[in-house]
Amino acid sequence: MADQPAQDRLESITARHIARLVQVSPESGVFLGVEGTRGLPSMGVEGVEARVGVYRDWSAELGTLDRAELTPAQRLDLDAFAAHFELYRYLTEDLARWRHNPDAVSPLGELFFVLLTEYRAAEEERFCDVLGRLQDVPRYLDGVRSQLTVLDETWTDIAVRVCQRMSGLWRSLADQASGAVGGSLARDVERAAREAAASVQQYRSWLDTVPE
Repeated sequence: MADQPAQDRLESITARHIARLVQVSPESGVFLGVEGTRGLPSMGVEGVEARVGVYRDWSAELGTLDRAELTPAQRLDLDAFAAHFELYRYLTEDLARWRHNPDAVSPLGELFFVLLTEYRAAEEERFCDVLGRLQDVPRYLDGVRSQLTVLDETWTDIAVRVCQRMSGLWRSLADQASGAVGGSLARDVERAAREAAASVQQYRSWLDTVPE
């Protein structure tokens, strides 16, 4: 690997760490174009540390590349990644926003919106993906509860409003599954959507009990 051209090493380093990232954050596969990912990110301290570890290792390996051997576009990619990693590190380690920001439902809305509107899979595959992630919502929110300590008042207000406004999304997921695939898969999506909605409302109620 050491005598591999820097341009090829960049590609192999990126592919390897993307594969690691989607293991701890399966939802990232939707945005990165990685097929076959299912579920939602691992939350709690272990999940956060796992993601930071992936980015830290990724950044360290990229730092071993000889920039002079890379194309201008690749050097720009390195600079963009370095800025992204530093922002992620600051938010995660210095600010520790994950301990104080309870708005864990907005990312779900973004993910399911992309799955319904931008995801290029066939309909049955799309809704199998939707189903797997819906079924993972209770575990995901349990993990979020475990990582929160003292809540930020502003973010808590936002989280409560988001939870209250998500009911339309769950209905849309069920309705679109019924129209697109029907049968047992559509019924499974409808059931999982109801359970996800119930989990979100339980989470919203729990927020009222956590000190700010």
